[in-house]
Amino acid sequence: MFKSIEGAVNKRIKRQIFQISALIFVLAVLVISYILKNTFDKIKIKENRKVFENINERNIVSIGVIRGRGRFEGTLLLTNVEGKWKVILPVNDEINEEKLKTLIDNLTSLEKVEVLTNLTDYSQYGLEKPLVKLSLAFTDGEKKEIELGERTVDKNFVYTKLPEKNEIFLVNISNVEILFEDFNVFREKEIFKIPIDSVEKVELKKQKKKFVIIFRIENNKKNWYLQKGKEYKLLPDFNEKLVDIYSILINSFVMEKVGDNFKSYYEIKLISKDKTNSLYISSEISAGKWICRSDEKEGLFLVDKSELKKIFEFED
Repeated sequence: MFKSIEGAVNKRIKRQIFQISALIFVLAVLVISYILKNTFDKIKIKENRKVFENINERNIVSIGVIRGRGRFEGTLLLTNVEGKWKVILPVNDEINEEKLKTLIDNLTSLEKVEVLTNLTDYSQYGLEKPLVKLSLAFTDGEKKEIELGERTVDKNFVYTKLPEKNEIFLVNISNVEILFEDFNVFREKEIFKIPIDSVEKVELKKQKKKFVIIFRIENNKKNWYLQKGKEYKLLPDFNEKLVDIYSILINSFVMEKVGDNFKSYYEIKLISKDKTNSLYISSEISAGKWICRSDEKEGLFLVDKSELKKIFEFED
């Protein structure tokens, strides 16, 4: 009797050992399969190879950028007609040559830093619905495109892919950061076009107050003075303020044409021997921004209040 009980217990123990062994085997197979799947699904290849070969400003006909997601949605189209670049979209306008050069230089030097192959899930990289689609058209009729997704965790790189290829590669954020900015940076232009060394007089109007600053040479020294009637107050640091004035740029349009009801509360006027440039500033509208226009009446644009406030800081 005892032997039969002992045999039954042994059988049960053996069965439990077999079940536990089988479970461990299954779990081991699943873990190994997962590791192998991730290893082969995402093969990383270090490389430094150009994304676009043999491109330059002369052989590009157009640059198109479409942003379907993110802070600045919309379409940018830059075209090159007989060597003259222009902004076509979002609005027909002259182009900022410096920004264009930066963009083309960055695209010319754009490299695949690391390539991830055998991928099936693009959503985790922001490429199922790309943040940015960039297209280039060339003089020989060829077209090239890339799609840009999310940044890496360290923010130094952007996940990128070619539309027709099953691979994702990393590019340096410094090369493509301009594609994530407001498109108006390509329309950015100076307000004050008088050479800074030619300015002889500055008039600042602050509501009903008017400050007149004149440039005088005394004892072979060039100085700026605040004029109050017949009195003059030396402004030893005004050159810095003048640099601040010249740093104000048109780069954020809110209206393409100036209406007749525009009223200025502040004015900045720079005067040389033969020319005058002016900036007219309306009321603050939102988040520390003022609506402005220049004397060329090319449109209404926004300027940060902080940029303007320090310019109008004078003792009465």
